[in-house]
Amino acid sequence: MTKGAKKGENRFKTSQEARIQARLQRIQEIVIPKMKSYLDLIHFKNKTKFQEMCAEVFNEDLPVNMKVISRRTIANSPYWNELGPIYYLHYGDDQHSDLDKIKAKALNSFSDMEKREELEREISNLTLQNEALIKAIGEAKLSSTSIENSNSLQELKQDLDDLICVIDFLVKATEGIVVIDKENNTIINMADDLHGKLPSQFAKTYFKHIGNVND
Repeated sequence: MTKGAKKGENRFKTSQEARIQARLQRIQEIVIPKMKSYLDLIHFKNKTKFQEMCAEVFNEDLPVNMKVISRRTIANSPYWNELGPIYYLHYGDDQHSDLDKIKAKALNSFSDMEKREELEREISNLTLQNEALIKAIGEAKLSSTSIENSNSLQELKQDLDDLICVIDFLVKATEGIVVIDKENNTIINMADDLHGKLPSQFAKTYFKHIGNVND
């Protein structure tokens, strides 16, 4: 005659352990390989989103004799003992280092949006350089010492030539994002919803220079 469970004993312990082992096996054989491949393609902004995807992968094409698993269950032992190291190996424990990795990936991937952001930073840097060059050229024109020093003027001209080359390179590399309107001497930023124009005091130096080159 089969004996019942003793007082205080969990009579479902054996079936619970079997269910846990079956889930762990599915995690090891199906979930972990898929999540490793996803980590190269998808950024999970936090641990919760990663756990949600783990649960989604686990529940996909689930055998009829196996119950679906929730994100909360995934987050607990022993399941997170299997999946947690995958997450932390990729992102690390420090959110700041995680953010640095994301930025590095963004710069390398060069999607359209990333091109725009990179271009905007370059435009900002070039604008500052342009202001400095305009000031330096103006001071050179007013300074008799600088006028007599042909080497100094040549260096300024070379700097300006180099700056124009950088601008032309960026415009060509990001085709369609920045428009050079030579007829109206205007540089337009198409990445901006308002199609903002570079102030004329900055743009005029560019057009004046390319006009001299073409002449």
